[in-house]
Amino acid sequence: MASYKSILDGLLDSVSNIVVARIRTLKQTYNDSSLNRLPASSDTKLSLLGAKQFQTLANQVEQFMQKLLNEFNQELEEQYKHSINKQYQRPLTGTNGQECQREQIKEEQEKGLVIMFHNKQQDDGETTLKFNHLKDFLYYDSKKAKQVQNLSIEFKSQGMTDNNMEHFMKKFIQFYNIEHLKLNLGCNSLTVVGARQLAGCFTNLNRLSFMDVSLYNNKITWEGIDALMHAFKHLYNLKDLNLDVSCNPIGNKGFVIVSKALPEMRRLRKLWLSAYDIGVNDESFKIFINEFTKLPPLLIAKFDFKVNPFNKKLTQELQKIIHEKKINNYEILV
Repeated sequence: MASYKSILDGLLDSVSNIVVARIRTLKQTYNDSSLNRLPASSDTKLSLLGAKQFQTLANQVEQFMQKLLNEFNQELEEQYKHSINKQYQRPLTGTNGQECQREQIKEEQEKGLVIMFHNKQQDDGETTLKFNHLKDFLYYDSKKAKQVQNLSIEFKSQGMTDNNMEHFMKKFIQFYNIEHLKLNLGCNSLTVVGARQLAGCFTNLNRLSFMDVSLYNNKITWEGIDALMHAFKHLYNLKDLNLDVSCNPIGNKGFVIVSKALPEMRRLRKLWLSAYDIGVNDESFKIFINEFTKLPPLLIAKFDFKVNPFNKKLTQELQKIIHEKKINNYEILV
C-alpha cells in the first residue's frame, strides 16, 4: 500500500510542473519590450511605469494568480482522489470486513485535502485489533497500541506457558486505552506463575468496560485466581464480565475468592461465570449465594456449574435470589 508520503511526493512533482507552466504564461502575457530594455532593478522599472499603470498591472496579476490558485486546488484535489482510489483499489483485510473498507474509501475521498494537510495523516493505528498468534501480538507497533480501543486476543491451544507470559505482559500493558477486551488463553499450560503475570496486565485499564476472559483448561490454582480477582476488582469502569475458569484446579478456596470479589465490582451490570469442573462443594457454593446477594442490580446473570460435587438443590436458593433481584435474563447450568 502506498504511503501518504509517496502520494504527497507525486503530487508535489505535478504541482511543480503546473506552476512552471503558469509562470511561463504569465511572463509571456506581461512581456513588455520597453520594460525589458530598462535596467534590471525592479524599483527602477516600477517607478517608470507610473503608479496608475502599476496598479492596473498589479490587479491583473492578482486576478490571474487567484485563477491559477483555484485551478491548482482543483487539479490537486483530483490527483489526490485518484491516488486514494488507486491506493485502495484492492480489497483490504481487517476485522470490519469489506464493507467498512469501502466506507473508509468514500469518507477519505469526501474529506479530500483535509486528510492530508489538516489531519496529520491518520495512519497512526487502528481502534480495533484481533490477534491469533503470539508473534504477531509481540511485534505489533508499540506506538500504535495506545490508539486501540477494542482488543481481541485468541490464543487458545497455542502452547502458552508461564515463560510466555512475561513477554505477553510487557506488550499488553501498552494497550492501556482499551475499552473492550476479549482474551482467550484456554487450553494452555498456565500455572499460578502465569496467572500472576497476567494479573499485572490489568493494573492501568481505567477505561475498560467490557471484558471476556477465558482461562479454560489450564493449571491455575487458587493463588493464581487470587491475583487475578484482586486485579479485576480494581477495574472501576467494568460493566460486563465474562469469566471462564473452568477445568482449573482452583478448588473451593479459589471459588470463594471469586465469589467475594464480585460484589466489589460496583458498576457490574452483566455477568457470565463459567466454573465448570473446579471442585465446588456445598460450603463454598453457599458462600457464593451469600455474596451474590451483595452484587449490584444485574441485567444478565448466567452461570455454568456443571461437573461440581455440590448439592444441586442449592441452585434453587440462588434462583430465588435472582428473582428477588428482578434479573429476567439469567441461566444456571448444573
